[in-house]
Amino acid sequence: MNGAKQDETFQYALDADLDVLVSLANNDGTLATIAPQTLDGSAFDITASGGFEIISGEAGDNTAIALLSVEGSDTASLYQIDLETGAATLMGDTEMSGFSGFAAKMN
Repeated sequence: MNGAKQDETFQYALDADLDVLVSLANNDGTLATIAPQTLDGSAFDITASGGFEIISGEAGDNTAIALLSVEGSDTASLYQIDLETGAATLMGDTEMSGFSGFAAKMN
């Protein structure tokens, strides 16, 4: 939100080596596992290419979107990530590959 300021923040990341959703401590730089990455209830192996973005319409209303390449796939797909369970929901296949970043914003 343009100009909006929050009293505190919480950072998330996807660890492609361990295939988990993690929290990133703002000052310490330490990662803490929140949950394994799953798709349709099964673990899946993501690669380090792609990107991860959290968009917020208002404080506490967070939507996590990830552009991920899955091991063995030729293309990247767009997923919504549940920030409590690590569950991914497929939103669509891009039919492209080689992404090195990703950004999203609210309309």
